[in-house]
Parts: sequence; C-alpha cells; structure tokens
Amino acid sequence: MAVYDVTVEREGQSWLVFIDGLAGLAQARNYTEAPNIARAYIAQLTGQERSAVKIGCVHVKGISDMLAQVEDMREQAKKSRAEATRLTVDIARRLHTQQIPLVEIGAILGLSHQRVSQLLAG
Repeated sequence: MAVYDVTVEREGQSWLVFIDGLAGLAQARNYTEAPNIARAYIAQLTGQERSAVKIGCVHVKGISDMLAQVEDMREQAKKSRAEATRLTVDIARRLHTQQIPLVEIGAILGLSHQRVSQLLAG
C-alpha cells in the first residue's frame, strides 16, 4: 500500500493541495482539512477505498525546512530539560546528604524548598 506525501500552498482564502507523484490538485478551505481532502482525491484517482489511503507528511510550501528545524530544536530542548532535571536532582541529593536544609538547597538551585522536596522524593 502506498503512502502519499502532500504539499499545501496558501492561495487566497484556501489551500491548494498537491499530492506527490499524482497529477492535478485539490483545494481545501483550511489547513486542517487538507489531509482529508487529499485522501478523497487520491481515492477518486486511484480507485482505492478512502479509508485505505494513507497520508504521510503534509508539507507547507516554502516553510517545510524551517518546520523540520523547529521540530528538531523542540526535541533537543526536551532532551536538555530532562538532562537539566537529572543534574538538578543529583545536586539536590548531594547537598541533602550533607544535611543542608531544603530551603538552602532551594536557594542554591533557584527553586522553592517544596520543589526540592518533590525532586528528592521522586
């Protein structure tokens, strides 16, 4: 079963929907309906059942590379947040083993003592 990628481009008040590898185009009123419009168009052209048509990526003409870069940056930020949390917990545990009060650990880490308590409990 083929998976079809779609490219959309804004024109006036609607979106032009191009299906990679197929001739012609469809039109959608808004971005969110573009995959369904593409699915219906592909089904009509290929004779497949609409429910059997699989849509892969929906690319927005002119910004797809930037969107991919944003997604990569978000993923990296997610990993960085997780690493920062892990290191923060490690620091809090080290300080806690030295009998330093939670209020002071919080001040060192820039956190509330309640958050420090949560980190140590987790």
